[in-house]
Amino acid sequence: MFNIIWEFIINLLESFLFAVICNAKFTKRQYHYHTAEQTLFILCKSLLITLMNISKISTIISLTSVLLLNIIFLILFFVNPIFNSFFVSFIYCLILITSDALTLLIPIKFYNINLSQVLYLGNMRILFSLIYISIIALFVIIFLLFTPQVFVLGKLDKISYFIISTICVILEEIVLIILLKQPIYAENFFHLLLFIFGLTLFLFVYISIYIYRLGKEKEKNDRLIQSITINQMEARQNEEIINSTHSLRVFKHDIMNHMSILYKLVENGKNSDALKYIYQINNSIERTSYTISTGIIPIDCIMTAKLSKALDNNISIKHQIHFPANYNISDMDLCSLISNLLDNAIEANCKLDMTKRRLQIEIKPYNNMLLLFISNSSNGIYLYGGNGNLLTTKTSNKNEHGIGIKRINEIVKKYNGIIEFDPGTEIFSVSILFPLDN
Repeated sequence: MFNIIWEFIINLLESFLFAVICNAKFTKRQYHYHTAEQTLFILCKSLLITLMNISKISTIISLTSVLLLNIIFLILFFVNPIFNSFFVSFIYCLILITSDALTLLIPIKFYNINLSQVLYLGNMRILFSLIYISIIALFVIIFLLFTPQVFVLGKLDKISYFIISTICVILEEIVLIILLKQPIYAENFFHLLLFIFGLTLFLFVYISIYIYRLGKEKEKNDRLIQSITINQMEARQNEEIINSTHSLRVFKHDIMNHMSILYKLVENGKNSDALKYIYQINNSIERTSYTISTGIIPIDCIMTAKLSKALDNNISIKHQIHFPANYNISDMDLCSLISNLLDNAIEANCKLDMTKRRLQIEIKPYNNMLLLFISNSSNGIYLYGGNGNLLTTKTSNKNEHGIGIKRINEIVKKYNGIIEFDPGTEIFSVSILFPLDN
């Protein structure tokens, strides 16, 4: 019974170390009892592997089961691309095989220890299993120190890695089984098998490092593209501010002309013509000049431009906008934040029938915080990235998928704000709170 309990403990520690990697590298899914559910899964997995080991199930089947269970564990409890789950699971298999080889081959070959002494029911099992877990722990520490959270790769690179990794793991395990079952092979043949094992291990490590470096380069390129895209988006926003400022100046000039014409009409007693002219002016203002006046010129310009665009797209608008006297957000960041929020809201509305288009905006002080609340009609269809983050569904430029929301999150984080997205079936809303200076 003690031997069975000990095997369970070893498998439990092995599973726990894998869970350490996952929790350190990936974003957890939002479960109420995340730790308890993970623990239950680890216990069940350890029990299953223990039963397979004491039943003397094939090592390859056991290793494959561990690999699949690890992938399932990652998919169930963490938000990450599928490739990351496979990558980490294959790497952990590599760690297990290498640790197994170091624990068994070296003492058997160089110290003439019998294999039966270190396997299940052997009198040296406890000592060597502790060494085995210690080696795994060392590899886990190294892995945690030198690997990123995300591996950005193309589809062909991922498929190639899956195939090569599977072949390497299977080949390593087969060679290791032959070495362990026949430790009394002729010296030359033993060395040949050992060379094959080492070469396969080297190729696996080399390919993994190559994939890691390739992923890092692609990640760097993606960050550069995102940076360029953000600069282009903000350049368009600045252009909108400039155009809106120019439009407001033209509007002011036109109003002066309109007033002069109205004065002449009234002066000449043509009141009916004056009323018609006023009606025409009102229609023109409502269609092309939805004017916002907060006293903050950049905000006025960007909101006037965006809400005029919303009006042009037959979007019904309700707003309550009141900025406090003091707030610690730069006008540039605030313009970028509001511009991205309104762009997403207008884009979502434009996918709906004109009768369903709604936009609500609230910007006001709230409990010593600055509240930004934007709600818009939605078709209830949302796009999520591999890491679980919400993306926009722009069709004009695929590079801008998620960039606007990423920029929003960056600004919120920069000013220690709080953001909450509420993607409903008919209404999408976002609430942002920024602390105000006392």
